[in-house]
Amino acid sequence: SHRIVELPYGIDTDFFCPSASTSPHSDFTVLFVGGLDRAHHFKGLHILLEAMTKLPAQVRLMIVGDGSERDKFEHQVRALSLQSRVRFKGRVSPEELRASYQAADVLAFPSMGVAESFGLVVAEAQACGVPVVASRLPGVRRVIEEGKTGFLVEPGSVSSFVAAIHALFIDSSLRARFGQAARVRTLDRYSQMSHLEALMGVYKELC
Repeated sequence: SHRIVELPYGIDTDFFCPSASTSPHSDFTVLFVGGLDRAHHFKGLHILLEAMTKLPAQVRLMIVGDGSERDKFEHQVRALSLQSRVRFKGRVSPEELRASYQAADVLAFPSMGVAESFGLVVAEAQACGVPVVASRLPGVRRVIEEGKTGFLVEPGSVSSFVAAIHALFIDSSLRARFGQAARVRTLDRYSQMSHLEALMGVYKELC
């Protein structure tokens, strides 16, 4: 009988790591990372923008990514009167992406379709010690440990994203626990070293 061995992506956990700075910040930052073109509509940014209208004013949203639909999303931001709370950073360098993860209190991953097979940004955020609120999709739910490194919620549900983000907003100790567990889980399962060790294990079995 044929055997299938799943080897997830290896993340550079030396590069994607928690910030050394512990300086407090007053605003609560939600981060979204994804393409803003029609091909990436399934990333669900419009769901997250709707959720922002039901979250406290101290909650800010940082959007990393660009594309042909950016104007449409900027129009939605204006229509929802969120201009003062939403920032579009556009395309960024790897170093700027890491800094964005490190500046975030939570990564939001509101994807809506099975086209999302893994969720690389989820693993990168967790490597930086950031809790994640994500849609409960087959590929994504392997990366997040529900109730320990983040929350998995109903895809496309604005109210579910509001509730999960709000729970992290009001509880800094919960954020800290999730963030620490997220870093440990990523080192254990998704680091380049753990990926290499798993690959070598497969080779040894075959030989």
